[in-house]
Parts: sequence; structure tokens; C-alpha cells
Amino acid sequence: MSPGASVQSVALVGSPLGTLFGTGSRTNPDGSFDLDDNGFPQITSSFVVLGDPNPDWRAGLGFNLSYKNAQDLTDEVILLVSKMYFGEKESKDFKKN
Repeated sequence: MSPGASVQSVALVGSPLGTLFGTGSRTNPDGSFDLDDNGFPQITSSFVVLGDPNPDWRAGLGFNLSYKNAQDLTDEVILLVSKMYFGEKESKDFKKN
């Protein structure tokens, strides 16, 4: 790690890609922070794994709509929903040219 850096995202064998690695806070055997005379946590002398920034899961949503011979009704559905939500005046902006 470069001088002055305390946290880096690294590729560490046996850990997920992008694992956060750097100096952490020392803890006592009971799990509480080891504090100095001023009440600040003591920093570890060696680098430790700080955590995994990757989400446990992620999702996306999309749809395509077709009916009989019409191939894609997605734009018409968006126009219909915009008419219901915004009213006729504002929904004209959503029409395709």
C-alpha cells in the first residue's frame, strides 16, 4: 500500500474481487474498541480485511409487451400510463414521432 493510504480495494486470493483492505481499529478480547487516553480507537499495525463492497444480490426489471400482430406495445403502455397519471396535456410529450 502506498504511504498515507489506509484503505484500498484489492484482489486478494480467497476473497471476493474488490475486497476492502487496510488499517482497522484494534479491539479488546470482548470485542470492544481498544481506545487511547483521548478516547479514540487505536489503529492496527498491520493491514486487515475491512469488508466486501459487493452487494449480496441485485435485481433489474424490464418488460416488452406484444399482442396479436403488434410487435411492441411498450411505448403505447407508457403513453397510456402517462395519460392516467399526468392527464392528456402532459402525456403528449411522451408520444413517438
